[in-house]
Amino acid sequence: MLLGRGPERAAIDGLIRGASQGVSGALLLSGDPGAGKSALLKYAGETARGMTVVRARGIEAESSLPFAALADVLRPMIGQIDRLPAVQSASLSAALAIGPPLPGDRFTTYLAALNLVALFAETQPVLIIVDDMQWIDPGSAEALFYAARRLSAERVAILFAARTTADLPADPAAVPPLQLGGLDRDASLQLVARSTPAIATSVADAIYRASRGNPLALIEIPGLLSDRQLRGHDPLPDPLPVGSKLVTAYRARLEGLPEPARTALLLAAASDDGDLASISEAARIAGVDPRSALGAAEAAGLIEFDGSLAFRHPLIRSAVYEAATADERRNAHRLLAESLPTDAAARRTWHRAEACLGPDEAVASELEALAGEQQARRAYAAAFHAFNRAAELSPAVPDRVRRLTEAATSALLAGRGAAAVAQYDRALTLVAEPVAHADLVLHRGQIAIWVSNPMEVQRTIVAQADRIAQVDPKRAALLLIHAAGPCFMAGEVLEGKRTAERALEMARRAGDPMTVAAAEVCLAEALLLHGEAAPTGSTLREFLPQLAAADPDIANSVAARYGAFCQICAEDFEPALGSLEAEVAQLRSAGAPSLLPYPLAVLSELEFRTGRWLSGYANAAESVRLAHETGAQSSRTYSLICLARFEATTGRDDECRAHLDEAWNLTERLETGSIFSYV
Repeated sequence: MLLGRGPERAAIDGLIRGASQGVSGALLLSGDPGAGKSALLKYAGETARGMTVVRARGIEAESSLPFAALADVLRPMIGQIDRLPAVQSASLSAALAIGPPLPGDRFTTYLAALNLVALFAETQPVLIIVDDMQWIDPGSAEALFYAARRLSAERVAILFAARTTADLPADPAAVPPLQLGGLDRDASLQLVARSTPAIATSVADAIYRASRGNPLALIEIPGLLSDRQLRGHDPLPDPLPVGSKLVTAYRARLEGLPEPARTALLLAAASDDGDLASISEAARIAGVDPRSALGAAEAAGLIEFDGSLAFRHPLIRSAVYEAATADERRNAHRLLAESLPTDAAARRTWHRAEACLGPDEAVASELEALAGEQQARRAYAAAFHAFNRAAELSPAVPDRVRRLTEAATSALLAGRGAAAVAQYDRALTLVAEPVAHADLVLHRGQIAIWVSNPMEVQRTIVAQADRIAQVDPKRAALLLIHAAGPCFMAGEVLEGKRTAERALEMARRAGDPMTVAAAEVCLAEALLLHGEAAPTGSTLREFLPQLAAADPDIANSVAARYGAFCQICAEDFEPALGSLEAEVAQLRSAGAPSLLPYPLAVLSELEFRTGRWLSGYANAAESVRLAHETGAQSSRTYSLICLARFEATTGRDDECRAHLDEAWNLTERLETGSIFSYV
């Protein structure tokens, strides 16, 4: 019987009632460890009479396995996958590893998952319960939140639970939150008395005050006290072990277990899925009888069995793992790797990686291969994690640099621009050769201008161009073409003009026609912003066709964006529209959300000027959302302006002012001075 929680139960009841009546909805429970989220989820499952209840749960060590949780949710529904459109069916099959890899836009996978749930709910309302969202793999989290935001009349309710929203692997955006606090005093004392009848009221009160009504603490703390303390005969520890102190308290309980039980518990804590077969086999390899060892842990109230092994609370698992020495943890992972069958290659590779004491090229190569497979299935966040760990385990510097840059690419495709920049920063510390160093700076700068202060990025790029100008003028020109953009963003037009002029000088010295064309277009925007519009038209007419006919590369894409901006200012809308739509389509096909916000915003500005307001508003709104989700803060300032322009002209005054305020504050922090004029 659930104690207290009247408002929370009412919210869950309303969610379930709505789905039963054809009104879909979602709810995100969050609270400290032990706040009672799992108990409320259990209540929801018991209350959902006449509904199909589907459950999934995040496991910390499984958070790197792509779409694992989504597979758990969709497993009862997978028989209807052929009812989906062919593209969606193929995309979802690839993500769930039941079909061949199919690179492309991950949002096709998310839409397919949403539609499959809707199809499944046609015969009976569905309640989806997902616990421990903070440990769900990012791809699954994005897909589930995507579905939750778009449900309407599908007779589906989704109930999420997480420790805190800050720990989530994806942005829950628009999913109604429900924050759990502690139980009130009456409910707290009832809960303490239920688990520990022979306890003095004064002691129960002390536990309530120290725990602030945290249900797990109310249940667990009495078990950590002596009988004399429980009865009020001996003074209580001061302070009582509560909250983060519970970890220390569990360590004390672990010391009372036999050594075989502690060994088996550590194997369970290191396991990625609570699979009894692999845990038991690993225990046998270690010379431990799993039945008696795990039985002792169960008798101590640390674990329970429900088809698989589960800790009574994640904190217990954390305490078991953290109480072990580093060598003991590595040995546990080694044993688990040995225990796994050949068809569990991904899990075995990760356990081998966690068992490494230092660099190990064999394991690094396995991780790199795994990351490549995950990238092919559009599980970019998982690929980033695997490439990153492969880099850490790489003995040779060239291998480490290659894997770091691959990790950066995966991070970018996963919408984590700041993480991509961090990988390039690590790689840059390992590369001294000037040309290779310049290439890394160039790729880093392409991302960094959107997630950090543009002029700081500009100074880094220009300094690198200066270092290689004599040995490689073409690369120096490419760097300077990139360095002009941050100047325009910051409102430093004169500096941008000087940078573009230097880029053209270097390009001419290099003698490469495409680099010259890109630099000419870059300079055209600088002159336009400086008030020298006359040469712009002839420059664009001469050089943009050359760039359009060439193979796309960094310089061409940047120059095309400069050119589109100039064409918009010159009211030459048709070629600008074609260029921007092609760039947006290319980025969508590549699955590169971190790079989409700016071209989407420019496209929306063009559409505003040409009367395509419905499409323009949608593109501006998507640009703002993607900039937020991917951390592209510099781009977000301009995206907010484009959205506010539509709001201002359609009478949405409050939304307009709110977005202008946000743009102004971001601009002050990031020093993107050009936005002040827009505001």
